[in-house]
Amino acid sequence: MTESQHEQQHQPRPRIVMGEGVDPSIGIDRNALSETMQELGISENVMNNATVVVDPNNRLLNYGTHYSKREARLRFPGLRNTPGQAVRVSAKVRGKERTEKQMNRTLVHELEHVAQSDRRDKKVTAGHVAIWGLTAAGALAGNRIGKNKASKTLGIVVGAIAGNRLGYLGAPHERQARARAREVRTTAIHRK
Repeated sequence: MTESQHEQQHQPRPRIVMGEGVDPSIGIDRNALSETMQELGISENVMNNATVVVDPNNRLLNYGTHYSKREARLRFPGLRNTPGQAVRVSAKVRGKERTEKQMNRTLVHELEHVAQSDRRDKKVTAGHVAIWGLTAAGALAGNRIGKNKASKTLGIVVGAIAGNRLGYLGAPHERQARARAREVRTTAIHRK
């Protein structure tokens, strides 16, 4: 066995899933993916058990998502035996195909959440408190603004959405993930 074969054999291998209906020109370079995960400080054990899913569904707002092991099993029934965390990257948002650069930036953002989970970063808990706290506060404020049942219901929905977005923008773990997506460059997702 040559040295490069030995290195490839021992290089972490996250699972890659191309969702049914993904543009066949989109691919993921497993070595570039592993290198990006290493650069983000993700442990080899977590890398070996992680799954990256490229999602063909048209999304309205969501560019990608990080899922814990339990959430991944619930969200992706076909991955019931997924041994670890998963990230989903949207290939299409608001009817438009996303560029390699856009998908790679989302990939780094979501992989930073894997890294945060791996190192048990306290910013994650603080961020979730901020997001859900502001969601609840927004819903409460919206309820108080409404005069009748219909306007109260609308106020709750609009207030909750506004609070959630504000929480997301200010959450420390999300700010950190956005910063890492600007700092760390990858070419893992490519078009053939």
